[in-house]
Amino acid sequence: MILAFDMTNSDSAHVPINAALLRAMALSGQRVRMHADPSHLAALGSVAGVECQPMPLSPLYRWKTHIVSLRRFRQANLRRDPTSNIVPPGNAPQRRT
Repeated sequence: MILAFDMTNSDSAHVPINAALLRAMALSGQRVRMHADPSHLAALGSVAGVECQPMPLSPLYRWKTHIVSLRRFRQANLRRDPTSNIVPPGNAPQRRT
């Protein structure tokens, strides 16, 4: 499964680029899930082979595309669909040193 997150844009901002990237990802034959603000998903419309998962945006990072927030990503990931094959934070195998 390919997960895509847009954690900064809402409404129609960046829609043409996101739609093109999602179409390219869908060509892989894997399931693709897009997590984004509900208004952004509505502006994207239906993209063949892509599931949409609404995710409210944090006001701390809206329009700040230069900031990558691990905290925000982890919060969104904790609310994920339990049937996906992602290991929840804290459950990943530990590295041996």
